[in-house]
Amino acid sequence: MNSEDKQAWPDLAGRALGGSVIYANDELFAERENLIKPEEPVFRPHTFGHKGQIMDGWETRRRREPGSDAAIVRLGCGGVVRKVVVDTSYFTGNYPPEVSVEACGAEGYPSPAELAEASWTTLVPRSAVAGDARNEFEVEPGRRATHVRLTMFPDGGVARLRVTGKPTTQARAALAERFLRVLPEPQLAGLLRAAGLPADEAARRAGARTGLGALAALDGLPATTRELFHLQLSI
Repeated sequence: MNSEDKQAWPDLAGRALGGSVIYANDELFAERENLIKPEEPVFRPHTFGHKGQIMDGWETRRRREPGSDAAIVRLGCGGVVRKVVVDTSYFTGNYPPEVSVEACGAEGYPSPAELAEASWTTLVPRSAVAGDARNEFEVEPGRRATHVRLTMFPDGGVARLRVTGKPTTQARAALAERFLRVLPEPQLAGLLRAAGLPADEAARRAGARTGLGALAALDGLPATTRELFHLQLSI
């Protein structure tokens, strides 16, 4: 792929890659997990819950004092962020006037409290955003990111957060390992047969992946075939 083909960059925060919203200081009106739903936001008029109109996004209560609201997303695949989209679709009078986005690189599965003490770098400085719009921000390449923090000033609602960029080699391998480990044995054997392995060898590798490590099932396959199992995440 062309390294400048921005359309090839995956959404590192997406649920398809295992992203999750691990923290939000407030989610009174709409849940934080909506931020990374894969489908585009929708609006269903006259759908009310006990807190009012149900919105497809993350929405916090209105502040009566100075401050901000923040949510932290654990990226499904660590990488170098190149673009951020703060989508406020259908949020008109209740969108945040300004937002910022930061990133940090952390090993393992740190808690929100541990991440609060981490070193964060700015991807998107505090910037004005429009309501009911896809607010796009180009990001200069920097360090590997594993988590991003979206901050709203002072409060409001955001429909989706997209964090596109280049996955690291290590993250791509870990993602492929995870994918192959959870794939049902018959399906993995079928993929290996389609990749050119004899049926008996494909079945043996699919059955032995737990003890050998899932990626061992790909040993000896052509590099182009192995790349397919890495989910086409290079750019």
